[in-house]
Amino acid sequence: MCAPWKVCWAWGIATAIACAQSTFSVQLPNGRTYELPLRAIGGYPAASLAHCAILWEGKARLSARGTVLSTPHGVIRAAPLSFFLAWERRDSSHFIQLPVPVQSDGQHLFVSLHGLGEAIAALWEAQAVWDSPTVLRLRYAPAPVVTTSPPSQPIPPPRIAPLPIPPDTAFAPRPPRLPQRESSSNPWLLAALGNSFAATLVEIVQVEAQTLSDTTILLRFRANGVIERYQRPEWQGQQLVVRIPDVLHTAPTLPSLPAIERSEVQRIREFTVYRFSFRSEIRECKSEREGPRTLRFTVLLKGGAATPTQRWELDVIVIDPGHGGEDDGTISINGHAEKTITLRVALKLRRLLHRMLPHVRVVLTRDEDRFVPLYRRGQIANEQQGKLFLSLHCNAAPTKPHPARGVETYVLRPGRTPEAIRVAERENAVIRLEADPSRYKELFDEQRILATLAQSAFMRLSDRLAAFVQQELVSTTGLPDRGIGQAGFYVLMGASMPAVLIEMGFLSNPADERFLISERGQWAIARAIARAIRRYAAEYASLLR
Repeated sequence: MCAPWKVCWAWGIATAIACAQSTFSVQLPNGRTYELPLRAIGGYPAASLAHCAILWEGKARLSARGTVLSTPHGVIRAAPLSFFLAWERRDSSHFIQLPVPVQSDGQHLFVSLHGLGEAIAALWEAQAVWDSPTVLRLRYAPAPVVTTSPPSQPIPPPRIAPLPIPPDTAFAPRPPRLPQRESSSNPWLLAALGNSFAATLVEIVQVEAQTLSDTTILLRFRANGVIERYQRPEWQGQQLVVRIPDVLHTAPTLPSLPAIERSEVQRIREFTVYRFSFRSEIRECKSEREGPRTLRFTVLLKGGAATPTQRWELDVIVIDPGHGGEDDGTISINGHAEKTITLRVALKLRRLLHRMLPHVRVVLTRDEDRFVPLYRRGQIANEQQGKLFLSLHCNAAPTKPHPARGVETYVLRPGRTPEAIRVAERENAVIRLEADPSRYKELFDEQRILATLAQSAFMRLSDRLAAFVQQELVSTTGLPDRGIGQAGFYVLMGASMPAVLIEMGFLSNPADERFLISERGQWAIARAIARAIRRYAAEYASLLR
């Protein structure tokens, strides 16, 4: 008999070799084989939930958040930073503990093959045969041999052979299975339990931040049940850490304030850990309860009032990905939605700005596919004390396909040309989806004048930003230069800061469409805008001096 340590050593070597490979090979029971992209998480091979959709040959669907894969055989559910993977068939629900947490690269969720293979096999109701840590064969169990029984004895129903335990289970033992939950429960939570085995965890459903003064920030954590215990906050320099055991973070967003440079949450063993990075050094943090379901942390910062120069520093940039949710925006010749392209460019732009301008906070008016009213986008920019506002859009001609193509940048002023007015009317048409479109009626007379006057204080800076953006877009992307225009865009009227609206190309033109939907094109546009902002920031800093 082979010694256990030799088995572990051999499997570890095999896993290391597997991680060096580039694909996860899956052979279906019908004999077809698919190769899925592979990556390593903590030394374990992993594959994307989105890429697994191909195993159902076009009949599977991934949710908008990328956390749920719906197939004809059942559903697989995952969550970022979770140590659990859940799957459901019509008659049962199951989950498995993973050796490493689920990871997200911003677009896809990657799950260790240890759990993913078992979930895939379970939905296919097949046996999983691992030829190597990255090669999986699914095969149906042989039909049981049924012997002739006397008429008085019923023939027992055939039994499906149990699924084999994946080879790397020795590194992460299976937890006991929970009883099946009520149909009214939220089953995706099973996949987000962290590494706790409790069936019902209290959820942190909202995290709020409020500025009480220049040096006092209030943080609130609200739960859907009683928070039994929490640890005293820890801080050092500008960093604050809050640890709450036996809770699950389900709040849609983390708070964003000018005083908070960065915030994040992660699951570590039984703790949900929140980390906040402030722009000033922390002097003290006081914690207290506001009832059984709410925790309150008062953060006292060092430092006095900001100087006039500090108040006007370019420290917050607001990026507005146009459209979203039920508002698709323009639809391209081949059915691609403007809302998807603007969001992808915005996410890439945020990554580039974090690298190029590390001391600047970048705020997105939306970071997922959801509807944000036009008036609210300007409000977000003002609430975050933004110093720059850029709204991203795609252009379109009245008919498709159309020869018109190229990039153009707009500032807020009354439209001078019929084309500029047409573009503004198309972008403003989204108000028909809002709950109260009447709020925009007055913008055609007195309020439009007032809004334009408010922007006029930043008119010269908006013009400079538009010039930099247009120059960089043309030189970087090679798209035709349609120049700088002016029109009455509602989305720019509410922003009390230099603001521009960027039309990144025509989805009604085949060449522009190919460029806009490609990764290469989106990165080129994001790089151009980032370089323009960097040029603007350098010129703006010299003006402040």
